[in-house]
Amino acid sequence: MEDTCARAVAYGLPSVAFTEHLEGARWVIPHDRRTDFGDLAAMIDRHGVLAPPVFDVSGYLAAVDRCRDRFIELRIFSGIEVGEPHRHVPQVDAILEGGGFDRILGSLHSIVIDGEERIVDEVFADASRSDEDIEALMLRYLGDLRVMVGQDDRFEVLAHVDYPVRRLIERSPSFDLMTYRSPYMEVLEALAASSRVLEYNTTIPMSGVIMEWWYEVGGRAVSVGSDAHEPGRVGRGFSKAESVLTSIGFRSSGDPNGFLIR
Repeated sequence: MEDTCARAVAYGLPSVAFTEHLEGARWVIPHDRRTDFGDLAAMIDRHGVLAPPVFDVSGYLAAVDRCRDRFIELRIFSGIEVGEPHRHVPQVDAILEGGGFDRILGSLHSIVIDGEERIVDEVFADASRSDEDIEALMLRYLGDLRVMVGQDDRFEVLAHVDYPVRRLIERSPSFDLMTYRSPYMEVLEALAASSRVLEYNTTIPMSGVIMEWWYEVGGRAVSVGSDAHEPGRVGRGFSKAESVLTSIGFRSSGDPNGFLIR
């Protein structure tokens, strides 16, 4: 975290937010896919279940405080990215009640198949699935995302709504996002109606088309984040993001640490 702050200062950023993951899912990983998970493979038990460790809230907040003491020129936001908050209500409530986080993101990393939670990366990268199966799974994912936005109001920012799209583009260069315009618009309309914020992730840039849809439905703001899981990625792609978003109609709020607004 300190290396990340040092990188942010060197890059000239006014602030950084550490949105630590909170995952309640117990992902079922097929045996032939386990090597795809790198260091996380060590967390997969003999039954093929990847269970993320318990989030150490006090340790995390202490690390944030150390960074604040050392980098007084940098605004450092505490934060959390909650995976599937609508499925893990008691666990999420317990963390949020005592955390006092500055930024709370909501995300959907899993899809339920035959009663089992499966991580999106693994499901949509499975070359053995037919195109029809993939399309049905994508519609299921977007349907669950719509449910999450409608049922859970504890997060302010909806993160990477294009999460499975990344894998679909890898799967087929001819992938057409317009195929899913209608279910995406339902998600975005519900988010806009709740006056919340949509994230623009610059590590794997989201299609400008989705941001155009967000503007079309009246989305009030965009949070630009590099989703930097390592210090060298901090701030990557920010200039391009600003160009894309201002061309659509979003602009600076005047607060260098704030969201882009319409």
